[in-house]
Amino acid sequence: MRRPLLYMLSLVVLVLACVPGGVAWADTASCRGPNNDGTVYPGQQDACTLTAVTTFRAGNRLVVSPSGAFTPVDEAVDSCSGVSGVTTATKDLERKTRDPISCSFTVVSGVTVLPGQMLGTAVFRIDVMTAPDTTIRLTVVGCSDGPGSACGGLNILASGPGGTVSSDPPFTVSLIPLTATEGQPYIGPVATISDAEPTASPSEYVADITWGDGTSQTQASMDGWSVIDTHTYLEEGTYFVTVTVTDRDLDHSTMTSGWVTVADAALHPRGAIINTTNPLNATLATFSDDDPNGVVTDYTATIGWGDGSSSPASITQNLTGFDVSGTHVYGNLGPYAVTVHVCDAGGACSDTNSSVLVFAYTSGGNFVVGDGGVTLGSSVTYWSSRWASANTVSSGAPPDDFKGFADHPNGAPACGTNWSTTPGNSAHPPDTVPTYTAVIVSTSVSQDAAHTTGDSAQIVIVKTDSGYAPDPGHPGTGTIVAVLCP
Repeated sequence: MRRPLLYMLSLVVLVLACVPGGVAWADTASCRGPNNDGTVYPGQQDACTLTAVTTFRAGNRLVVSPSGAFTPVDEAVDSCSGVSGVTTATKDLERKTRDPISCSFTVVSGVTVLPGQMLGTAVFRIDVMTAPDTTIRLTVVGCSDGPGSACGGLNILASGPGGTVSSDPPFTVSLIPLTATEGQPYIGPVATISDAEPTASPSEYVADITWGDGTSQTQASMDGWSVIDTHTYLEEGTYFVTVTVTDRDLDHSTMTSGWVTVADAALHPRGAIINTTNPLNATLATFSDDDPNGVVTDYTATIGWGDGSSSPASITQNLTGFDVSGTHVYGNLGPYAVTVHVCDAGGACSDTNSSVLVFAYTSGGNFVVGDGGVTLGSSVTYWSSRWASANTVSSGAPPDDFKGFADHPNGAPACGTNWSTTPGNSAHPPDTVPTYTAVIVSTSVSQDAAHTTGDSAQIVIVKTDSGYAPDPGHPGTGTIVAVLCP
């Protein structure tokens, strides 16, 4: 803080026409006073540079004096300095009618002052406690060139650095590093305002935001000294954000800007459990995008089939997101751990795992097990001369003559249908069984003279053990590893 605030008047002589008569009163130029708290802040100016438009001849005298809505104090004129060999200067501390607290410049006899030539410097001291936030004027009081004549047509203009002293300290605006994601609204602070004046209030300011994506927000909200707003970028990328803050009182603006990187929205894939025969043709996974504006063409996907091979996948839109599908032929039956890799054009990628179990239907018909005790992981006997004792059904004891193979339907079974077969071993079971095969689960098995029949309450996949042969004396056993239906 500066104790006295100094206003410096630098007089540059340009043009003057002298006319006969009394003292000529000149125009005034103004300087704004200090801030209300009496502080000159960094970046503010504490002096005025004024230009007197005039010329002089030898013997001319120019008088300048401060005036304004303040109470002058002693020693208001700090110094008067004339230009050596051109002018002499005198400060007068008496308050006279036409020449109060003034500084006078007189051209040396025999010297002609050229247009634009400096006359001298007058420094006025105005105590900051006597003139807070007021307009102080520096006035040319009079100009004369001796008895019987005076100078006229004199103008003083505020110009150059220091022409106006700011009545408000400068303020700064700082952009806050933003973290934004495409398709997701950013809600929060965008910039902060810093004002050095102790009595300043955020209500003095209004802020406008240019988001860099062709959209803008006028008169953004304020939360204390923070500029806050909400904005959603439709695509990932780098955007140049500009925040312009304007002081309502002075209509003065300060701008800050910077680059904001908007991240690609996250992908959320979900794997699937798939039981299939060869060739596989299925939806291996589904995924959603945190960006609600994503379209099919934004994405690519790759499927690792779990057998050492991989291939691109097809992507289609569903009601809640997207499906990832593919086609593949496996060389062997059994389980495979499949990996699905999904990427967005914006760079976001994510993986998920799917379980694939490849099985085959038995040729010539289907094997059957009773529903008693049938669960995932349980051991079953699907073929045997003692099938009836190895299986239980909820409807009652099965016929002893049934060995476990049904030749109708001669193809893939379905839940909720019935099956039938000829008694004993006359159904001609296959010579071999697949390592993973579909088996019917029945709750009811009955026999008449010509046929054995039952229901298909469930279809399960059994991992078959070795030792099977079409002769009922060589049982077919295995473990339930999956359920096809219901």
